[in-house]
Amino acid sequence: MIIPIGLVALVAVVVIAELGRLLVAKLFGYPPERHAIPIMKLPGIRGTTGFRLTLILAGPVAAYLAISMLAFLHFRSAGFAVAASARTVGTTVETFDAVSKLQPGDVILEVDGNTFMGSAAELAAQVEARNGAAVALTVERDGAKQTVTIQPKKAPDGRWRLGVTLDPRVKSTSASLKRAIVYPIDTTIAIASGLVALFKGSEDDDAGGPVRIAAEFRSEMSTSAFESTTSIAMLLGVYALLALALFDLVRVLLLVLFRS
Repeated sequence: MIIPIGLVALVAVVVIAELGRLLVAKLFGYPPERHAIPIMKLPGIRGTTGFRLTLILAGPVAAYLAISMLAFLHFRSAGFAVAASARTVGTTVETFDAVSKLQPGDVILEVDGNTFMGSAAELAAQVEARNGAAVALTVERDGAKQTVTIQPKKAPDGRWRLGVTLDPRVKSTSASLKRAIVYPIDTTIAIASGLVALFKGSEDDDAGGPVRIAAEFRSEMSTSAFESTTSIAMLLGVYALLALALFDLVRVLLLVLFRS
């Protein structure tokens, strides 16, 4: 299944890149049928060096934005882990007051007006300290902040509980967007670092090649079809983007060398 997804990702990146160039060509009144060869000042091709450079770079930029959009959809659906932080509501327990006031994916920002750093133990301690009094939680839901008041309930162990489990994954719209924008860059850095380590002999695994892709695919098999497919497509899309960027780098060098 990896090969079909990889082929689709490659074709999609190339098509989106060419559509990006075509859009720039149309915006600047450049002949659409010639937008793919803006390397040198050939007879009949108009435009400054800066314009032709913009036309070349429009491809990778369009592909980058497309991968970021795919990453946003994935992170918004599946979430992403944040080290040493668990502020996202995972589930709420039936019969507790929280079940009607909190939703999975809500991000807890404050507890009784105090900044919540993200720890299930911290939340439990603050609830216990209230000794049954209502707790005010400020949460972020779909990019908007709101405050809800929740009445704790005594659990069988005698401790006051909110009936909320926290998920270390972040699923908020704003956080997903920020993560998605830098995803291609972060992934490229990770691939480059892995390849350097592999070259130096300090990396035992295939950090940037087929083994990693297969491992990532296996790790996603337990998730939904959408989440597993988008996860693999994102990674393979970055590989395709890197190949496209290298090719366009050659085109830029040719443009600089042969400009007149």
